[in-house]
Parts: sequence; C-alpha cells; structure tokens
Amino acid sequence: MPANLDLEIDVTAEILELIEAWTGSHAKAVAKYDTEPLPSFDNVTAATLVRQGRADAVRS
Repeated sequence: MPANLDLEIDVTAEILELIEAWTGSHAKAVAKYDTEPLPSFDNVTAATLVRQGRADAVRS
C-alpha cells in the first residue's frame, strides 16, 4: 500500500474519532464525514478535503 494511502487512512480514522465524539455514533460520524458540506471550505466535505491533502483544515 502506498505511504500516502496509509497516511490518508490514518487521518481519516483520526477525524472520524473527533466527529464521533461530537455525534455520539460511528455511523453518524461516517455519514457527516462523507456527505455534509462544510460552508467554510466552499461546501466540500471533510472526506474531499482529506483526499485533497487538506486534513489540517478539517482538524481546525
């Protein structure tokens, strides 16, 4: 597996943990991560930002 894919998986898991703490559910966290647009970031999702290498923006 390429190193950048390993990093993306690690970052995704970290961000999902943060969202899960907020939503109280892993399923809700995954749904928000994959589908909820973030107005501060031109309405792209957290998943899109991570794929673009902008995980720090999601963490902020």
